[in-house]
Amino acid sequence: MRKIKRFEAHLDDFNLITIYLSKQYYQGKSDLFYLKDASGQLQKLTIKTVENTSHDYAKYVLTHHTSIPIGERIEVVEEHSLATPLQIGLVVKKDAFDQMYAYEGDDLGVTVNESKTIFKCWAPTAWEVKINVKHPLLEGTFNCIKQDKGIYSFEVEDNLHLAEYTYLVYRNGRWIETIDPYGQSSKANGEVSVVIDHQTCHVDLHEEQLPELNQKTDAILYEASIRDFTMDPAGNNPYPGTFKGFITPKTTTDAGTLTGYDYLKTLGVTHVQLLPVYDFYTVDEKNVKTFYNWGYDPHQYNVPEGSYSTHPDVPCARIIEFKQLVSQLHQDGMRVVMDVVYNHVFDMDESSFEKMVPYYYFRRGDNGAISNGSFCGNDFDSNRHMARKFIIDSVSMWTKNYGVDGFRFDLMGILDVETMNQLEKNTEGH
Repeated sequence: MRKIKRFEAHLDDFNLITIYLSKQYYQGKSDLFYLKDASGQLQKLTIKTVENTSHDYAKYVLTHHTSIPIGERIEVVEEHSLATPLQIGLVVKKDAFDQMYAYEGDDLGVTVNESKTIFKCWAPTAWEVKINVKHPLLEGTFNCIKQDKGIYSFEVEDNLHLAEYTYLVYRNGRWIETIDPYGQSSKANGEVSVVIDHQTCHVDLHEEQLPELNQKTDAILYEASIRDFTMDPAGNNPYPGTFKGFITPKTTTDAGTLTGYDYLKTLGVTHVQLLPVYDFYTVDEKNVKTFYNWGYDPHQYNVPEGSYSTHPDVPCARIIEFKQLVSQLHQDGMRVVMDVVYNHVFDMDESSFEKMVPYYYFRRGDNGAISNGSFCGNDFDSNRHMARKFIIDSVSMWTKNYGVDGFRFDLMGILDVETMNQLEKNTEGH
């Protein structure tokens, strides 16, 4: 992230800039630095400290007498006229940043109805955001409108159900393409996000058929992996390793022993706890038997896993088939618990979170070092307002759209107590 180019500038507080200058360029020495805005106006910066961080780079800490604006085209120029974009760095970890840009709306992602589709993303550090859309009614790249609190939006006077889309985010001096962190479906392997109108993917979830649970201690849980539950050929399941196969009735071994769903119903359990069913990274959805993973490598938190669908390249199929699974369990008196892994992602640098707002969503030390309490190379920073909001919004989405009854949090200790308290409050009664 740093010391990649010969001259870099990072905004680490509202009036504090960290400079890295390669010693291959004037021995890494510069006595003057300027802030240059989009109009070309220069303002002199004050050198606070200079130190050698390595044999390759000199490090300068610069100050400015006023706060430096975020989300605007600003460069830093050194005395020999070398310029570099001012990258938004650790300033996003300051509480004041959340106070300025925290967004409370419940419409991030896509809102779609019969006559309108509205795309919204949160990208307060971006200089500009565009959206790529592919749909029979609309295709092309369009400018998003910048709004308050770092929101960018794009509105279409049509229902764009099943439209493919990605965002182009111009931040820190370069364009980055990303899927939508709030996306609710995709084509195979998550290369694009897809607009979903849940009214067209409707399944009656039959929550009213669940028996009353008087005490939490009355719960009898059965834990299962969607894949492993039906993948063994001896089970004779026509749809092995899928949502559809999980609830397929009347399967037996060649000897007549019950397998699969009919076997599950004989156990007398009240809850079925499913290993991750959101979209995870390391299973190729077009070659589902090539790689294996239980799903603890998150990719798209709000999208059902495509390798568990009978048609992974059909965006509605994975949604309908998981809803049908929940519906069938409800009809047979069993609640559904999701195993969720909000504590880390598979690849931080390639995640839509880091691409959309660098430095913000993942926990770092004061020096920028990435936290690794999960031992997966990154820790999701639930202390940040919009990271916490994402988790709460995501859990609410699974509850509302899929009728999920409970959640098991993997490595809950990586998340903060306030986030868990808010989650419990928000899901009370479900």
